[in-house]
Amino acid sequence: VPVVNRSQADINQKKRITEAHKSEEAFFESHPRYRQIKHRCGTPYLAGRLNGLLLGHIKKVLPQLKVRIGNMIAENQEKLDSYGLPLTGSVTNYGSILLQLISQFCTNYCNALGGRSPDVSLSELYGGARIS
Repeated sequence: VPVVNRSQADINQKKRITEAHKSEEAFFESHPRYRQIKHRCGTPYLAGRLNGLLLGHIKKVLPQLKVRIGNMIAENQEKLDSYGLPLTGSVTNYGSILLQLISQFCTNYCNALGGRSPDVSLSELYGGARIS
């Protein structure tokens, strides 16, 4: 798409964009080679073409993008669900929640020391694992 850009002199002289568009249009109307295709020349036509290309690309990619985002949301929701319920309520409830967490930690620690942990590896010594 042929366009006529503003020159550095135009910028220095603070030529307005609207004036530059009018000059561009006048150039294409008066030029013998561009007169026949002036409807496909100029910055406004280029902007329209680029906008159309962008919209076409967005329409092409959007369904795949929606699927990817949906999958990522599902993965992150699973990860979030694995953390348990959110801590809600007043500050007084935090004490009981903390007590539950410490109790669960103590239980897991005792099981690991006693060799009763479900995560015990059979190929290495762990906690209180016994060698038979």
